[in-house]
Amino acid sequence: MYPLDRSSDGPTSFATSYTYSDAVGKRQRAEVKVGSAFEPLKANDDFYLWSLLSLTLQHSDSHTLSASPYWLLKNMGLPRGGFQYGQLRQVVERLAQTVYSNTGFYNPISQEHERWTFTFFSSHLPETLDEDRLWKIVWNQPFIDVSRATGGRLLFDLEFFHSLGSPATRRLFLKLSDRFYRTSRVHLDVDDLTINGLGLAADRPLKKRKYDLTRCIETLLEHRIITLGRGQTSVKELFYKREKGRYVVVFYKGPYFEKAIAEGSKKDVTDDPLFGPMQSIGVDEPMIRKVLKNCQRSIIERWLKITEAATKDKPAGFPGFKVSPAAFFVDGVLNERMPPDWMYQLEKSQRQKAHEAELAKMKAVERLLQADYERQRREALKTFVQTPTGRKLYQAAYDFRLAFNLRQGDPSEVAQRNADAEALEYLGRSDEFSFPEMSVWMLAEKIKS
Repeated sequence: MYPLDRSSDGPTSFATSYTYSDAVGKRQRAEVKVGSAFEPLKANDDFYLWSLLSLTLQHSDSHTLSASPYWLLKNMGLPRGGFQYGQLRQVVERLAQTVYSNTGFYNPISQEHERWTFTFFSSHLPETLDEDRLWKIVWNQPFIDVSRATGGRLLFDLEFFHSLGSPATRRLFLKLSDRFYRTSRVHLDVDDLTINGLGLAADRPLKKRKYDLTRCIETLLEHRIITLGRGQTSVKELFYKREKGRYVVVFYKGPYFEKAIAEGSKKDVTDDPLFGPMQSIGVDEPMIRKVLKNCQRSIIERWLKITEAATKDKPAGFPGFKVSPAAFFVDGVLNERMPPDWMYQLEKSQRQKAHEAELAKMKAVERLLQADYERQRREALKTFVQTPTGRKLYQAAYDFRLAFNLRQGDPSEVAQRNADAEALEYLGRSDEFSFPEMSVWMLAEKIKS
């Protein structure tokens, strides 16, 4: 999705390519583009993307994952706490504004390579970072459908996935997981694998890229994801030289893939992402089991949101709990009640606040852009004044305005200062001075970034 050596202030788009065999066995090249609307992805963001996808495939029958940040971090095998919740929210929002385009995307449902452009998911998060409030990840429906069609290849132990260490090693694991689904032995070109597969810099010498790849392979061998071939005693023997500067590496399927999916297939109710939020409002485990077994998840999520709002937001119009938050929630779910009027008003108010905040942010950005535009225009005008044409025009305008100001009775110092400003203003409007209108300038700046 992006190179590993990418800086945090780098461009917000990335392009790469890879080859594949079409239906008649002819080699084709797929062009891939990944773009971010606001800020570029960071080195570890793809870990969160594949983790969220794996959790959705395991714990949701739809294209939506509703879970608390505590549950998400716990099931990813990551530390939990205020800082981690804020960090997770930043990653989720970066991924939500990422667009992926592929001219040779393989669709396992149609069993064809197709041209796909999509965002992975949209995020719906509460303003607060309370550990038990539900976050909603709404995946792109066709993407989830093709992910489910992979037959479990995207289901894996997330603590194990995190323990692989480097992003490059995790990328190699995912690549081999896909290939080992079809065969027990995989041949890959080292140049293509290290640059287009793992994201190492193309200008990094091949020798160093082979070293980085070897470290990744050693980690996979240690975790029994791969194994050595018959008669082989070291990782170096997996590499074969084709010609000068061209190497192939061979991977042999390890014992990990014989058990990985089977071990993760059994789920307990306490592992359900809705278990923690229900427990936090006081619902006991027998009732949680009953609710999860008999009620639609969309209704459970709706009343969790209503109960959380009633408990923590203290909305206008809410009369208070007659018995307890747990009783309020269970009554709403089991009887499939409609949301109360105060909830509609609260959501309307929240949408209005979010809209106003977005408008304020856009105006602040416009002010910054306007200031930058004016600064660059002034600098361009000063440069123009230094040219023979600019100097001649400036001097003529300055002499005319100075004489006029003196006739008006301005003191000499004031007349000179005003004449300078007026002459520059005249030059800025003249046909000889060329600087784009702000709309054109903004478009050019966006393309440049």
